[in-house]
Amino acid sequence: MDFLSELKNKVNNGEVVSFKVKAVAGAKKCLIENFDNQMIKVKINKKPVEGQANKAIIEILAEEFSVPKKNIQIVTGEKNSIKDLRIIPKNHIM
Repeated sequence: MDFLSELKNKVNNGEVVSFKVKAVAGAKKCLIENFDNQMIKVKINKKPVEGQANKAIIEILAEEFSVPKKNIQIVTGEKNSIKDLRIIPKNHIM
């Protein structure tokens, strides 16, 4: 099973997941793919200006993981291409 699938399974089972993202801003189309066994690559068609790329990353991940955008947090790396993210499942009680 690839890393992205593992993350999805954990979120679907109610687990909070933390992982690294390699962000590629300014891509022709938005795409999520495996980068290695500990990181995913997110290509977005927004530029890294005024947080546009970060917002796009959150939007595409929210759709992919079926969680509200507010449940996705950029923990570190807001101004870097490598980011630490956390996804909190919809059914997680805080």
